[in-house]
Amino acid sequence: MVDHENLMRLIDAFNEAALEPGHWQTALGHLGEAIGDSGVVVISAYDPPTGAHLLESFGYDLDYWKRVQTEHSSPETNQYIKMINAAQPGQVLQPRTAMSIAEWLDDGIYRKFLRPDGLTDGLACPLFHKTGGFAAVATFRSSHYGPEHIELLQAAAPHLGHALRVHLRLHAQDRTIGAGEAALDSLRSGIVLSDAVGRIIFANRAAREILDESDGISVARGGYLLAGNPKNTNRLLALIRCAAVSAGRSSRQASKETNQAPAASPIRLARPSGASPLELLVAPLRIGMLAGISSVQGPAAMILFSHSDSAIQVELAALREMYGLTAAEARLAVQLLLGKSVPAAAGAMGVSVNTAKTLLRRSFERTGTSRQTDFVAQITRGPLGSVRWD
Repeated sequence: MVDHENLMRLIDAFNEAALEPGHWQTALGHLGEAIGDSGVVVISAYDPPTGAHLLESFGYDLDYWKRVQTEHSSPETNQYIKMINAAQPGQVLQPRTAMSIAEWLDDGIYRKFLRPDGLTDGLACPLFHKTGGFAAVATFRSSHYGPEHIELLQAAAPHLGHALRVHLRLHAQDRTIGAGEAALDSLRSGIVLSDAVGRIIFANRAAREILDESDGISVARGGYLLAGNPKNTNRLLALIRCAAVSAGRSSRQASKETNQAPAASPIRLARPSGASPLELLVAPLRIGMLAGISSVQGPAAMILFSHSDSAIQVELAALREMYGLTAAEARLAVQLLLGKSVPAAAGAMGVSVNTAKTLLRRSFERTGTSRQTDFVAQITRGPLGSVRWD
């Protein structure tokens, strides 16, 4: 007979772990305690391409697991994988009783990983199957399990499986968001996502660097965007507010009218340092436009900006691959992208001005350009000029 009060405590612990990954140790500890004071509980997964791998564990020696994964991560070397993959979700297996005593004592996993820790029995239960593999929970202890232990694990398994699915889904979303934000961090242009009142939701690396300079634009207390003077601040916040309102209207009317957001609005912000003004573009940001990049909860604004005096740096190998330049031609291109004249670039390269001019003419031929400004513009406006190379 299952102790339902105990089961409810386990379910609560599983649900907390699903939302807070740091709680899995506690949840699995409670599960082990409920199932005959099991000292070891593991949640593992198996998929054909990568083999067996550990998801969460309690009381398990991770060095042991590394050896298991190295030596017994496939059905050919681990008969438990075959057993679990053939079982139905929620079906509790007791491998010791499915083998003869001789087979159990001779089993490699028992000999190398269980017996040295005094673990003489184990239970395993698939939680769900996916793409030829599974996720499963297993418990181990130093004495044999009885029917009541099997019954409790069987009752707890569906709830544990649900919590694990939620946990994996949330972490997959976190990884997707992290990958999207990392992609935005690789761009040269500053990108800020803002709510309707100018509070920053996300800023990529280039934007953070510009904001940290506090030269024409900065971040006020509470995470609000602040321009260099009150007039520009009011103009910027007005554009952000209009963009967010337009985004909300576009979201509601997209199915009736058009799926395109309204046009962006430009603004230039003077910088107290006297450097070139910041050039900003404020555009509506509808929910879903940047799905997987940031947790935008409602219609908002996207602000694109950079300062025109920032030099572009591109890797030599990328220039050579993209435009078919020689090593010397690529080195010259790098110097020109830094804003140097041909004589200055020649000096930095340690070649004569005539040699630099010859390299530039050859670069024109390879890129279909005829002037230095067009050659540089082709690189800066192309994909190589859009990403950071540091």
